[in-house]
Amino acid sequence: HVAILTGSEPTVARRFLVTEYEGLAERRWRVPERGPHLALEFLAQGYATAAFLDDEQLSAAHGFAPGFQHFEVLAAEEPEAWEGSRSERVVRRFWNWLGALPSDRPWFAYLHFHELERFWSEPPTRAEGFFPPRAELDILPPVGNTDSVFFALPRSRWRGGTRTLGGYEALYDDEIRALDQELERLFARLRRAERFDATAIHVLGTHGVQFGEAGLY
Repeated sequence: HVAILTGSEPTVARRFLVTEYEGLAERRWRVPERGPHLALEFLAQGYATAAFLDDEQLSAAHGFAPGFQHFEVLAAEEPEAWEGSRSERVVRRFWNWLGALPSDRPWFAYLHFHELERFWSEPPTRAEGFFPPRAELDILPPVGNTDSVFFALPRSRWRGGTRTLGGYEALYDDEIRALDQELERLFARLRRAERFDATAIHVLGTHGVQFGEAGLY
């Protein structure tokens, strides 16, 4: 996210602290205020700017807010059933903001969906089973104690039981498909509002998942 929103190497936000503070992510890094900020560039050109984020690690305390006139991080608690999924909350709050703008006002919005990371640690919220596990991944991966481990599933990614590596991959693909459907609903709404053709849309992932390629899961 640092690279996407500043155009700089992510290490510009790294802070090296004394040992007792190194374990706390909120103290390890922060985007410098004097660095380049994409939202500031848009704001200076007369754009309305807003961010709707589904991860507290992207908070204003970490330096992501400069240039955003409206900056909103979803609360950590799970939404009520009537609110829909967390991604639906992101889209709804974005749409409320966009709908209040004059139709001729240029705008820049940054939407963040955290499902592909959250699904590792929480029960699935979407329908499973659309993608069958690949036969060549019909193995039970060993479980490691750290995230940086070769030929083992990090403990933070272990879902318990005897799920195969192919099962993990299929579940991940199910989540990607569900997120695709959420994006398509957003795009359809932009079309109905006659905003789609005039909107540049960039869909980005901040990192990938290997599922055993090159020894990393």
